[in-house]
Amino acid sequence: MRMKLFLTLFTVGVILLAGCLPQLFLSSLCSVQYIRPVEQPYSRRLSCEGVVRAQKSAEVYLDTPVIPMEVPVSVGDWVGEGDSLAVIDVSLTQTVLAHSGAVAVEKEAKSGLSQQLEDLYALAESYQIGRDQVDALAQGYTSGYQQSPSVEVGYIPSAIASPIQGIVAKVNLQENILSGKGQMAFSVVDPSGYQVVISIPQSQADDVYEGCQAVIRCNGQTKEYNGTLTKLYPTAENSGAGEATVTAEVLIEDGDSSLRDGYAAKVDLLLEEERQVVMAPFESVRQDRENIEYVYVFEGGKAIRRDIETGVETAEGVEVLAGLAPGEIVLFDPDEPAVSHNFVYLRGEANADAD
Repeated sequence: MRMKLFLTLFTVGVILLAGCLPQLFLSSLCSVQYIRPVEQPYSRRLSCEGVVRAQKSAEVYLDTPVIPMEVPVSVGDWVGEGDSLAVIDVSLTQTVLAHSGAVAVEKEAKSGLSQQLEDLYALAESYQIGRDQVDALAQGYTSGYQQSPSVEVGYIPSAIASPIQGIVAKVNLQENILSGKGQMAFSVVDPSGYQVVISIPQSQADDVYEGCQAVIRCNGQTKEYNGTLTKLYPTAENSGAGEATVTAEVLIEDGDSSLRDGYAAKVDLLLEEERQVVMAPFESVRQDRENIEYVYVFEGGKAIRRDIETGVETAEGVEVLAGLAPGEIVLFDPDEPAVSHNFVYLRGEANADAD
């Protein structure tokens, strides 16, 4: 009876111990998170800030002062090449310019005469000639200044025409108001094509080339546009605040009506063709005293060191050129002294926690 009871208790004990042994074993191991690197597309990019500009635009400046009789356009109007932007009151403009010119000449003549009379009186005094004699001489001398010289007014255009087709962007003329020579009267923008003018840091200018592809996003918009770098300026500019920059032009190949001349934009230049790479997180990559980089992989229940060769670094991690295959179990941020060549317990995938 006692033997039977002993066998029963022993059997129960063995069963309980067998059930607890795995837990006791696992609790004695170092638990770690892991990650399975996968191949993913990568291309080296350079991000630059820029401004959207119409490929074709024109500013009309005045060669002579004019007084518009009519300004039939306003900002936002569509005009064709040669369409009238303003009709000039030629007669009124000529009259105003002639009058203002005569006044100027008259003032200049009087000023010159006064100076000459003062010189005459000074000369007479040096030779002890009486002032009455000088006055008589001066009266005859000044007779030539009774009439102001005529003023010749140059060519005044009867109208101002648009040099290109497009949308009127600026209007700086007003009807019946005199506008001065050299003033910018109109600005016309052709919306059929746009480009982005960007600034490239001097330290990265050598990596950029004409013909490289680009992705463009305007500030405040989610849509992306495709582009091509068409011009790289031969000189650099330095504002004195930092390194010099090189200006470049990026053609927007699939622009639409949502673009506007003057929009701020971000341009990602694709400096090399897209390729598939294996990426490892920064937390998994170690480096020894000889600058050899390595990771710990999970093999046979143990953490085994694996030397690797790395490439580029991105926001997602480090490119692994050699030493690691996609899908292998790599320890994520392991406690190195505790796991090195020891049995470890995989707690869960780090990617799953991040999601």
